[in-house]
Amino acid sequence: YCPVQSGRPVTFSFSAKGSREGLPIVAHLIEGSGKTTSRTFTVGTQWQRFSFAATPQEGMVFPVVGINAEPDLAFPAGLWLDALQLEVGETATPYEATFPVEVVLDTGREGNVYTLGEKVTPRLTALNASPDAQSAEVVVEVEDFFGRRAERARRSLSLQAGGNWSGDLDLGVTQPGFYRLHLTVSGEGWSTSRPIRTAVIYPFDRQYPGADGFLGINHAFVSDLYMRRAKAMGLTWVRSWFCKWQDVEPRQGAFDFDEA
Repeated sequence: YCPVQSGRPVTFSFSAKGSREGLPIVAHLIEGSGKTTSRTFTVGTQWQRFSFAATPQEGMVFPVVGINAEPDLAFPAGLWLDALQLEVGETATPYEATFPVEVVLDTGREGNVYTLGEKVTPRLTALNASPDAQSAEVVVEVEDFFGRRAERARRSLSLQAGGNWSGDLDLGVTQPGFYRLHLTVSGEGWSTSRPIRTAVIYPFDRQYPGADGFLGINHAFVSDLYMRRAKAMGLTWVRSWFCKWQDVEPRQGAFDFDEA
């Protein structure tokens, strides 16, 4: 949630493009009580800028934007977003980066999940969005499941105005398990950091294609992505509470397994 002033207009703007022309999307500004201001848009395959204004009646709003999954929408469909901005006022202004240098750490893996034997070498990309040359110090620390944390990569970057840099970082992670990658970027008078969750798993679905595992989960994930990741690591059993027996047997002796 983003803090705002009650009764004062704000504008939410973002850049978007889709995997095909005419892709419907929807954007929301959700207040703490659930009160929502929404706008629908249509995106194409080229980057476009979109915006809308709202006047929150509470002190917090949560900006959301995604594909408008209408019943007749054909899947798969992809949406790319960039340069999201929430600002005071009824009109969007040009995007301004929070920090002079923007940095992203991209694993290139679905769900940031590697399989055992793959090198954990996420790609670091830095962009100087300011009109002046900038220097930045980038540090990546790796924390394991037990909270043990160690620096694994450091880069000192000098970027011209509008310049960028990319490179792969070998973090030396070789054992299976859950990890947090702590990315810290510092410059003159500013610093920012964020954690990125990742994991290294045994490739159960590759070693035993179509086999049942010994582990399961009590509630099914609502995302196909998470279900694919669960199956890949051997979580092949799911207990679902969504299917009720009265749906399976609506009348005595009459069975309908569509919901199952």
